[in-house]
Amino acid sequence: MKGFFSNFMGKFQDKNENNNNKNYKEIINNIKDNKTIIKNEKANNNKENDIIYEIDIDTNFKQSRRLTLPPKRKKMTSINEIIIEKRQRRVQSQNRLVLYPNLKEKENDSIANKEREIEKNIINNINNEKDKEKNCEESNNKNKEKDILENKETNNEKEKEKEIINEKGNENLNCSPEKTNKRKLKIKTYKVMKSGKIKENNRDEKNHINENLKKQPTPEQLLKQNSILINNFKSHYALSKPGRDEYGNSKINQDSYIVLTNINGIKDFNIFGVLDGHGAEGQLVSQFVSKYLQTEFQTHSLIGNLKTSDEIYKRLCLKDFEIIKDIFIHADQALGDQDIDSKNSGTTCVLVIQIGEHIICANVGDSRAVLVYDEKNDSNLEYIKLFPLSVDNKPERPEEKERIIKMGGTVEKIFNKYGIGVGPYRVWVKNKDFPGLAMSRSIGDFIGKGVGIIPDPEIIECNLSIYTKYIVICSDGVWEFLNNEDVMKLGKKYYLENNPIGFCEELIDTSITNWRKEDVVIDDITVVTVFF
Repeated sequence: MKGFFSNFMGKFQDKNENNNNKNYKEIINNIKDNKTIIKNEKANNNKENDIIYEIDIDTNFKQSRRLTLPPKRKKMTSINEIIIEKRQRRVQSQNRLVLYPNLKEKENDSIANKEREIEKNIINNINNEKDKEKNCEESNNKNKEKDILENKETNNEKEKEKEIINEKGNENLNCSPEKTNKRKLKIKTYKVMKSGKIKENNRDEKNHINENLKKQPTPEQLLKQNSILINNFKSHYALSKPGRDEYGNSKINQDSYIVLTNINGIKDFNIFGVLDGHGAEGQLVSQFVSKYLQTEFQTHSLIGNLKTSDEIYKRLCLKDFEIIKDIFIHADQALGDQDIDSKNSGTTCVLVIQIGEHIICANVGDSRAVLVYDEKNDSNLEYIKLFPLSVDNKPERPEEKERIIKMGGTVEKIFNKYGIGVGPYRVWVKNKDFPGLAMSRSIGDFIGKGVGIIPDPEIIECNLSIYTKYIVICSDGVWEFLNNEDVMKLGKKYYLENNPIGFCEELIDTSITNWRKEDVVIDDITVVTVFF
C-alpha cells in the first residue's frame, strides 16, 4: 500500500497548491481514467494475509467489498485527508474487537440467552404434550364409563323384551328379536350371492354383501367360531339291529339310542345319542342310562326352567361344561343303586347336543360321532370333508394309559398260548385277569373303577354353518370295519336325496356284510343320522 500511495503522490507534487482545492469529483474522475488498482502484497514480517482490495469507482461512488466511501462526503482540501480517513476505516473494520473489547462478551451473552430460550420452549412443548395426554386419558375413561352404562341399559332392555315375549307365549321366537334379525340378514345375504341376482340400483346392499364375503371364514373356522347361519336340522332317523352269536342266532340287543327333539318346547334344543352296552346285563345298563339322561336334560334344576336355547347354552358352558359332566357322573352313581349287575357290566355313551347354532358332543367309551361338511358349499357335495365330534377312549392313548397306571392298573392285550398279544388293548388290575375292558371310560363297570376306568365324558364343541351337511352317530358295530371316510362317502348319495332312512339301512347292511367276511359273530349295530 505504501508504494502505491507514494507513486500516487508523486504524480501530483508538481502541481500548484491551488489544485488542492479542486473539487472532489474531478479527483475521482482522474482516478477512474487511470483505472487505478490497489493491490497489497504479503508482508514478509507479518504472518497474516492481507486482504486484496480492488477499487472500481463508478459515477455513483460505489465500490466492491468492504472499502466503501460514504454517499455524502464533505469536500476534502487534500488527497491526504482522504487517504487518512480510508486507513482509519480499514483499521476499524479489521480490528473491531480491539476498538470494541466488550463486543465478544455481548455476543456470548446473546448466544446464551438464545439457548435458554430454546430450552424453555422445549420444556414448554413437553409439558403441553403431557397435558394433552392426560386430557385424552380422562376423556377416554369418561367415554368408557358411558359405554358401560349404555351396555347395562341395553342389557336391561333386552331382558325386559325377553320377559314380555315369554309372557305372551310366542313359541316361534326362541331368542331375542335382535338375534333373529341378525340370522335373517346373514341367510339373506348368502342367498342373494348364491343366485347371483343383485339389484344394480341398491349399491349399499351390494357393497355390504361383498364385505361379508371378504370376511367369510373358512369352513373349519366356521365349525369352531361363531359365524353361524343355521340353527336346526331338516330331517333325522335312528335304526338299531341286534347281532348274532357264533351259531347264527340273534342276540339280545344291548345297544340303545336317544332322539330328543324340541325339548321343553324349544325348537332348536335337540339331543341325539348312541349307547352300547356290554357284559352280562349290558342291555339293562344301556336302557337305564338312556332314560336317566333323557329325564335329566329335560328336568335338571339348572336348565329345566330355562326357556330359550341361548340361555341353556350359556348355562351348560359354565365352568367347562360342568353340568354335562355332572349329569354323566350322577348317571353312573344312580346305576350303582339299581338292582343291576353293573359290577361286570357297563355301557358307552356318545351324546350330540344341538342348542341353537351350537353343537356339543360328550363321549364316554368307543362309540363315535362324525360331522360332515362341504368345503365350498357345493350343491353336489364335491368337496365334502370330516370333522370328528368324538375320539374313542382307548386305553392305549397316552393320557388314558398314564391315568390307569397311576391308579394301579395295566394296559395289555390278551396273550395266546405262544405268548403273542392278540386283539385290542385292555385294562387289567395288576397281576389279575379282570376286568379286561377294551376302553378306558365307561358308565358302570365298577370292578374297574379302582384302576382308572372313569365315567367323565370328553367334550368337543363346534358350530353349525351353511357348510354343515350331516352328522352320523354309530356304535362300534359300524366302526369295527368302516372308517370315517367310508361312512362319509356312503352318506353323500342319501343326503342329496334327503333320505336319512336309506342312509341308516345302507350303513347297517354294509357293516353286517363286513362282519360276516371277517368274523363268526356279528356285533349289535346302531345308527343315528341327522341332515342339516
